[in-house]
Amino acid sequence: MQTLTIGCGGDLSQIKNMMLKSALSDRICKISFERDEDTIKEIKLTLNDEDKSKLYDIMSRWIINKYEKKLLGQIINCDFREFPLQDRRMFFEEAKSRLENSHKDYFRAVIKSSLSEHFESYDRIYVDGFVRFRIKEYWGYLSDIVEDSVDDLLVLREYEEFIALIKRFIEIQPSEMDFLHIIVDKDKKYRFYNRFETDISDVCIKEFIEENLLTDINYDDLLISTLIALVPKKIMLHKSCRIENSELIKTISEIFGDRLIICKGCELCNNRLKDI
Repeated sequence: MQTLTIGCGGDLSQIKNMMLKSALSDRICKISFERDEDTIKEIKLTLNDEDKSKLYDIMSRWIINKYEKKLLGQIINCDFREFPLQDRRMFFEEAKSRLENSHKDYFRAVIKSSLSEHFESYDRIYVDGFVRFRIKEYWGYLSDIVEDSVDDLLVLREYEEFIALIKRFIEIQPSEMDFLHIIVDKDKKYRFYNRFETDISDVCIKEFIEENLLTDINYDDLLISTLIALVPKKIMLHKSCRIENSELIKTISEIFGDRLIICKGCELCNNRLKDI
């Protein structure tokens, strides 16, 4: 049997209640309170090896529940303190959301292992210090969650700002074409036809190359550039199922709104241009 003491800078009422609901309820031999006799500061238990395993399981679940959000906030306020409070709150909510589907079972096992190692050498644990210094792997995991959340949110913000800028440009730019047909050919390249179904692809490609001083063509960039240059009043996209970049259609739709029509099959793409 070993007598272990658990101390904490905060209140231990929650972990005491978890113990009372488990087989450890009769192992508690002393509970120390603050002066108001309401806040539990220390719990002392006498345990055998089987009891200790149960204690580590309870403590690992309690530590994650009590400290996880607090640690996220500390990481964000330290590593991203240059961002305004509103942004940091957004980072926190995104990271918290990702943690709901994270590897909690794995890190409960990591914490349990660290608790076991600690109590092999000591009979007393101060949980705040243990969390700060003894579970570095868990800290590293939370830092990675925060960093990924911030990176993704900043990329999304840049994308939204880009879309908003292009939409404002489109609104003030005079249209160069009433109707533009876009065909995705078998090679997943884009071909452009005017309202009279005349192929204007070569002209569009030439202007794109000259404006951007290119030797190799990125056809997704060609498509967006052509649409922004021509600002068609209506756009019909044929054979869109051939587009591998699913975000591309979303981007065009966000920029041009109801100007974009997705063809479900028409005389042009099913007959006249069926072999393209």
